[in-house]
Amino acid sequence: MTPRLGDIIEDHCSRCTRLMDHSIVAVVNGEVVKVRCRTCQHEHIYRRGHGARKRSLDRAMDKKAAFDAVLASILAAQPGAAPEPAEEPPEKPAAKPKTATKRVGKARRK
Repeated sequence: MTPRLGDIIEDHCSRCTRLMDHSIVAVVNGEVVKVRCRTCQHEHIYRRGHGARKRSLDRAMDKKAAFDAVLASILAAQPGAAPEPAEEPPEKPAAKPKTATKRVGKARRK
């Protein structure tokens, strides 16, 4: 069945951040191009139900670090077992302190 304008289709809404019902707004060559969320009325491209982008690896904990953290908590709970020290990531350089900037211009009048 070919999609038609106004048909209801499920898609990931970027504003609601959930999989919601959408109305088809634009169809090109028989493929859905643009949809409108029936909950918040936000109009966006059709994402085929795919959610938001994945978090970058520098912000997320990698698998080895997560495994080491869980293992350390389990070994700490057992008497007489000492966990092996995990490798620490290299430290980030300290941020430069910001200097105050002087405002130049006319004084405000009330």
